[in-house]
Amino acid sequence: SNPHLVRIDRSVGISDLELELHVKSLRQFHEIMDDVCNKFHDAIKNYKYVYASEVHKMNYMPEE
Repeated sequence: SNPHLVRIDRSVGISDLELELHVKSLRQFHEIMDDVCNKFHDAIKNYKYVYASEVHKMNYMPEE
């Protein structure tokens, strides 16, 4: 459990999971991901990320 982890989504396609982290800096993000990769080194082959420095509005689609 990590206080910066907001959401985990299973996805279809290129990645198996999508993590949403709210962090204060890109450096903090990399520190968290280094820790996650070390803990789950057998399950994580690699990762890609998108960094949004500012989010003005977020709309989530409702689940059915």
